[in-house]
Amino acid sequence: MQLVANAIDRPLTLDEVVLASRLILGTGIGAASDAALAMEPGCDGVLPTSAVTRAEHPARMAEAMRLAVEAGRLAYAAGRIPRRPHATASSPTGGLPWLA
Repeated sequence: MQLVANAIDRPLTLDEVVLASRLILGTGIGAASDAALAMEPGCDGVLPTSAVTRAEHPARMAEAMRLAVEAGRLAYAAGRIPRRPHATASSPTGGLPWLA
């Protein structure tokens, strides 16, 4: 599939456009936790305008958003452990008595 032409008049492929794009979430951010959740799967940024301007303490909310975006981005870069349909013990269970 050919899309927009670049500066040297070579059509860009859809993959090239996607790689060059940035994903900014601009709606639904009402709390700092929302910003962190948006960043964890790989968003490039958030626009928490209403959350900051309507907060009781806008400067504190702006700082909370900054920290949440940083935490979410660090979590994305660190990599998530695989999701499992059930819990598994992370501590050794050998040698422990079974309780009825």
